[in-house]
Amino acid sequence: MKLYEVRNGWIGAGPAHVLVIAVSEQCALDVARAQFRALAERWDNRYPISRKGAAYWSNLEVILLCADVSMEWVSDERD
Repeated sequence: MKLYEVRNGWIGAGPAHVLVIAVSEQCALDVARAQFRALAERWDNRYPISRKGAAYWSNLEVILLCADVSMEWVSDERD
């Protein structure tokens, strides 16, 4: 299994992203797309004026963070 960070191009306090453990980049993309869509729908139901829409889950960037999560691993420093 691999650890991925998936970003959607939106910026809040930092880049909007989810972390995914998956067997492949495509699997990570599919899982992240579903998660971003669910988040957008929940947000839109609470704040209809915002309407994030399909752009929130359509244009995703997948970044491989760790190629083998069965072993110890630490990321680089991030701020």
